[in-house]
Amino acid sequence: MTTENLQENEFENQNGNHSSKPKRKRIYKSEIYSKTSIVIEDPLEYKVNKSTQRGRMICTATEEVIIDVWGDKHYFDRHHQGDDNGKRDGIDPATIEDFIRRCIKHLFMYSSVWRKFKFVNFNGQPENNTRVILREEYNGTMLNVVTETHLLGVNRYEITVTTAMCTNEFRAQIGQYVIELQGESSTLYVRENRPNGSGLEPVCSF
Repeated sequence: MTTENLQENEFENQNGNHSSKPKRKRIYKSEIYSKTSIVIEDPLEYKVNKSTQRGRMICTATEEVIIDVWGDKHYFDRHHQGDDNGKRDGIDPATIEDFIRRCIKHLFMYSSVWRKFKFVNFNGQPENNTRVILREEYNGTMLNVVTETHLLGVNRYEITVTTAMCTNEFRAQIGQYVIELQGESSTLYVRENRPNGSGLEPVCSF
């Protein structure tokens, strides 16, 4: 091999001319981005919410609400003495407290979505106050809790349990609302004046 040929081979090696070796796959930027999948949200981006197609969140606020839960003497008498059949299972204060706590968010939710449903009383007379029945299945029988709620201040309410019974025969008054819990879900009923039916008509469920 001549000196000229050796120089040509050395020049080809220095410039990466390796015809006998396979070429390396070229990696494009789009392939790198698709594998990383990093999503960066723009805090100034306008988004869709329930009121507008172009909105920007300002903040998320949490407000404290204080609720005092009371029991009427009639309720405590029923708990201690039972009814004519001696039944008082499921209406002890601990069970009722837990039940009321789980019902609170449903009370406020239905008062927001159903215009006719109002459960909060304010400066009303006792004989005219609105009472709501809260109920849930308890050991195969329906637990019924009658409640009366009053507004005490800007962020304070008072809920009084007037009576509680575990029975499937409990009947609401005409026009009275009933909230029935089914786990985390619930149904709002209203008592209609219909002699040919049970009287409870479902309004909406969540």
